[in-house]
Amino acid sequence: MSGRIRRNTQRSQKELRQLLRQAGIRKIKDLWHINAIAIDADPALIAAIASRAEVASVSLDGLVALPPAQPAAVATAEWNLAAIGVFDLWQELNGTPGSGMTVATIDTGVDGSHPNLPNWRGGPYDWFDPTNSADLSDTPDDLGGHGTAVMGIIAGNSVGDDAIGVAPGVEWIAANPFAAGDASYTDLHSSFAWALDPNGPDILEDIAPDIVNNSWALDAHGSCLTVFQDDIDLLKAAGIGVVFAAGNSGPAPSTSQSPANNLNTVAVGSTDSSGWVASFSSRGPSACDGSVFPQLVAPGVGVWTARSGGGYFSVDGTSFSAPHVAGVMALLMQAYPSATVAEIETAMTASADDLGSVGPDSDYGYGLLQAMKAWRYLNTPPPAATLLTPVDEAVNVSSPVTFSWAQAADVDGDTISNRLLLSDSPHFIPLNPIDVITAKASSSSVLFAGCGLIAAALLLRRRMIRGFRLLLAVLATLLVLSCGGGGGGSGAVIVGDVITYEHPIQLSTGTTYYWKVQSEDIRGAVTESTVRSFTTAP
Repeated sequence: MSGRIRRNTQRSQKELRQLLRQAGIRKIKDLWHINAIAIDADPALIAAIASRAEVASVSLDGLVALPPAQPAAVATAEWNLAAIGVFDLWQELNGTPGSGMTVATIDTGVDGSHPNLPNWRGGPYDWFDPTNSADLSDTPDDLGGHGTAVMGIIAGNSVGDDAIGVAPGVEWIAANPFAAGDASYTDLHSSFAWALDPNGPDILEDIAPDIVNNSWALDAHGSCLTVFQDDIDLLKAAGIGVVFAAGNSGPAPSTSQSPANNLNTVAVGSTDSSGWVASFSSRGPSACDGSVFPQLVAPGVGVWTARSGGGYFSVDGTSFSAPHVAGVMALLMQAYPSATVAEIETAMTASADDLGSVGPDSDYGYGLLQAMKAWRYLNTPPPAATLLTPVDEAVNVSSPVTFSWAQAADVDGDTISNRLLLSDSPHFIPLNPIDVITAKASSSSVLFAGCGLIAAALLLRRRMIRGFRLLLAVLATLLVLSCGGGGGGSGAVIVGDVITYEHPIQLSTGTTYYWKVQSEDIRGAVTESTVRSFTTAP
């Protein structure tokens, strides 16, 4: 994609660059990715450029203030990681959490000598200083430590028994447009171009990062500034996740900041250890399109992380909430390499813990990031069972009825549980089931038969809050015993993929019954078979 963009840019700028050479302009900063250039010129030349047909607009360069690290009171280590469910997700991943993924920051640099940030990718294109294009090596972050603190939350490894980073296995790369202090718009554009194509046009290998974290903002809260919208759109089109800090201009409503409120970003606000939105966290709705802002919240008050120059400290700010989301995105990409950025963003917002007002709101957005729930949301559903007997619309079926179905293996390797739902209603009304059987589709099967309200519990289980599930389990056990089922599930046989179950209860004669099988994997994803019917003998 970058090669095509470069060619189009060169073609469209050919005559303009010729004019600039004739005017004696030798220093031209190439912003090829957005078909733009940056130059120093006098008013007469600027007017001549603006009058050309191929020039869409001319604007002054701007400055973005250096983001401070905002030290905070000493915090408890790991509370922030526990709050977003990172430790549970780590247990489900193959390899070190985040391994195989690359995260870039556009920030104040990173102290690559910090002992807890050893995973700098370390190639000749993995450090970018737009103020000094000859600088190709990682240099310490000596501008307040902001970038090091951000990267510590993304990629920091453990300090003794305490973890500091969400994805300690990721490789990191970094741009430092703030090397000279405040960053110019031009240098920020250049940093986005680097993130899109770090090794330039002459090397075909794609080494672009998977995610770019941006913990900076333009100083215009409550406004929509789209100066970096094209940069963001290009990264997203290339399959790169773009995360922005929501800004620290709260608590008033309508204080969203750009570029976080631009399209195609994930804007992240801050919460404290009690789950309350931080007073400084910028509020929505988005000034650009009125949409939910921020999209997510994550810990951002008293977060323990790496300090530039060595050691650790606690920090406040949405700057330090955003890297939680960037890190979780890396974990989800590791777990689901075929998932698109849009699918991962949807998984994070759809599975977030809803805080504040019911539903999305202008304080918490869709809610508090939950890594494990997002992982479950992305889980590939198990294959549907294939019903075998009774055949569809069979008649004169004698009782007791023997059911059989085939259950194929799960593509994720998860164990699959099956439920047989049997009803005299084609709608499987929850309060009118005939029977339910649950069988693990594995060599160590656990089977039980029940009746009555067990089916209602099973049908409703996925809608229940966590605390109510235990009650359902107790009720189900009591009902199994009261119906004379349970035990080892006599009558159920599993041979390979085929499960056969002889229903122990005599069914009503001359009655049409409907049956189907639910398949659920250990992560809670459910699929259902087709529905079949049969009629018992009169």
